[in-house]
Amino acid sequence: MSADALMWVVLLIAGLYLLGYLLVVLIHPEKW
Repeated sequence: MSADALMWVVLLIAGLYLLGYLLVVLIHPEKW
């Protein structure tokens, strides 16, 4: 697996985590 492919996988995972976090914040604003 090349370094470029690894970078894209890391970016994808980070993006999914961020998206999930934003969805939780938007759906459950009373928790924050």
